[in-house]
Amino acid sequence: GVPGDLALKPEITAPGENIYAPQANGGYGSMSGTSMAAPSIAGMSAVISEYIQRNGLEQKTGLSKRALIQSLLMSTAVPLKEKDKEEYSPRKQGSGLANVKSAVTTPAYVMVGKKEGNDGKVKAELGDDPDRTGVYQFSFQVCNISDKYQYYTLDSSVLTETLLEN
Repeated sequence: GVPGDLALKPEITAPGENIYAPQANGGYGSMSGTSMAAPSIAGMSAVISEYIQRNGLEQKTGLSKRALIQSLLMSTAVPLKEKDKEEYSPRKQGSGLANVKSAVTTPAYVMVGKKEGNDGKVKAELGDDPDRTGVYQFSFQVCNISDKYQYYTLDSSVLTETLLEN
């Protein structure tokens, strides 16, 4: 959920439900939860780390491997949808379901804010509006890691959650 400082959490969703995994008794069975999602993200990060190293992307982008892994994962995550085809709120899924294949084949990744000091987390945290202006701004850039020009059409989803008062 959203912490007290209104930071956007979670940042990404990983497979963690009904995972066929080793059990304490030496057999295998279906397990769910963070203990299943964490190894999924760790494995994806290892694959992406190897991809970054083999392609010299730390030198090419000027980002640390950790920041680049996060940016590639979050930039290529697939937003999950409810049964009515509406996207779940980012407060429930972060940037979406991690997709390692997309992360290692994408020609570009997104950076939010300035490159200097960026931690690779592709999210715009708008925070509170203490003056109640209703005006929020953020910037992002699409960083090309391919040798070809890339063209994109901006699309967006505006998602809110209604809080009902009793």
